[in-house]
Amino acid sequence: MQQLVYTIDENYSGQDMARDVSATAAYQHASSRLQLVFEPNHADRDAMRQHLRNVRAELSGTTCVGMTLSGPLNAHMHVPTHPRCTFLLFEHGTVHARSYNFKEINPREAGARFCNELASLADVKGILCLVAGSAPSPTPFFEMLALTYPELPVFGSMAGATSVFGTQSSVFHGDHILGCGIIAVALCGEDLHVTCDYNLGWRPIGKELTITGYEGDGIVSRINENVAAAIYRHYLNVGLNERFIENTCAFPLIMQDGKYQVARIPLGYLPGGKLRFGMDLRKGAVMRLSYAKPEYLLEETLASANEMLAFAPQAILLFACLGRREFLGNDLADRELSYYQNVCPATIWASGYGEILHTEDGGGILNNSIVAVGMREGAVPADQVITPFEDSLLDEEKAFVPLEDRLVTFLEATTAELGNTIGDLAHMATHDQLTGVYNRRRMDELIRYELSKRRTGDDLILVMYDIDHFKRINDTYGHNAGDRVLYDLTRLVDATIRTGDSLGRWGGEEFLCLLTGTNLVNGTMVAERIRSRVEEHDFYRVGRVTISLGVVRARTDDTLESLFSRVDKALYDAKEGGRNRVCVG
Repeated sequence: MQQLVYTIDENYSGQDMARDVSATAAYQHASSRLQLVFEPNHADRDAMRQHLRNVRAELSGTTCVGMTLSGPLNAHMHVPTHPRCTFLLFEHGTVHARSYNFKEINPREAGARFCNELASLADVKGILCLVAGSAPSPTPFFEMLALTYPELPVFGSMAGATSVFGTQSSVFHGDHILGCGIIAVALCGEDLHVTCDYNLGWRPIGKELTITGYEGDGIVSRINENVAAAIYRHYLNVGLNERFIENTCAFPLIMQDGKYQVARIPLGYLPGGKLRFGMDLRKGAVMRLSYAKPEYLLEETLASANEMLAFAPQAILLFACLGRREFLGNDLADRELSYYQNVCPATIWASGYGEILHTEDGGGILNNSIVAVGMREGAVPADQVITPFEDSLLDEEKAFVPLEDRLVTFLEATTAELGNTIGDLAHMATHDQLTGVYNRRRMDELIRYELSKRRTGDDLILVMYDIDHFKRINDTYGHNAGDRVLYDLTRLVDATIRTGDSLGRWGGEEFLCLLTGTNLVNGTMVAERIRSRVEEHDFYRVGRVTISLGVVRARTDDTLESLFSRVDKALYDAKEGGRNRVCVG
């Protein structure tokens, strides 16, 4: 296959492009032709429609799809000002494009219909999707694809507009223009290969933020029970005004989606401080604000571009968020895109309201990222020599470190220290200081949880044990020796039970073992094994020590209190029966 790229301006018309591309051997001999049009000047839809008709007339047999691009976020941002087109000319592959107007069919039904059409196609290797509008949310369309064809990569972009608060975005198929819908293109071929890269670079920081109010179609009303937009005022001192997007896009919200760490930035705000996002979210979703240094973004993209070298792409499509350009500045943003242009000179990039990438690892509609799609027909050339690219800018040790870099480094260091402290405090809150196993509070939580999720037939076993004549050990050998016995006993029992079982100190010399997914017979055998190993163990200075154990199986109607009452009674029976024994309650 071959990729060709053209820019249409005052000196080079659509007719000029059609003449030049149709004259190429790759075009003349192609089994299938796909033209992507990225249109920045889209205020006049009639002019755009006429342009598309002209291209269609000149290049009959070419599948033409496209989208409008996002305008600059500030007066200094460089974005394309003229239509750009790329042609993907396949030697053997085929393309199948479908358009769905969400004013006529909902996204889920459209997804089901497209999946039915895919069933009739052979060797589908990837799906290109271009979306206009965020209400209704297109997410159900991608969910249907992921459910039916989880192995297929889905990639593309949400179309942009001149202004987030202004002109509507559009996608087009042939000479049809949609302001609310999706263009889906199946790329097929027995020897067609498609690979996708996803680059982010931002790192989460600060406390977790939970969506507590969600109205559907990407509208978040409350975060942490406060007005949603208040997080930007609280953490960034950003208010609701005409520069809201410019002020917030460099600080995306980060959340986990499958194996991907994904960014979310609002497209704008609504009355009452609600935030509108370009994708479906959900109540209860947890996010955190994030930060970055320019080198974090550049290093990740350079590494991805070098990985794509081994793939030997014949074509590359980039879908890049303008939030990265806002953060990096024009020069560094161009430098980042050049990494892929080094891999494939015909690489073309486009920016909309959200990048699209969904694979078996997760994803969906993304923000602040670069989605890179490489394509190739045939095998990697046998004589290919791979020489990774290097960027001297990333290797320089700066004599003068910019103020913002110093502040981010300080923030990183203090955040790491704070995280360690919080982790230590969390461990202290749930673990016994002497033995290191769970404390009573944590064991209560675990048992309540296991009781709450039980179903009839699920076995849950509780074992309670304590040390026989422990007071005598303290009185004879001292409390330090008694503490050593408690510690050594805990290590011995922990090594005897399964990894997934829970061990905790109930208080003093009393301990609990919570055994899940096992029956009373096996639970009793575990308790007997513990008793036997303790009896055989030589405890430092003290010598022989024995324990008594009570074992019970949780009933479906048990509460925490009733379960403890029964296991305590079983332990009492073991004590009364002569100690160093197991009793079942």
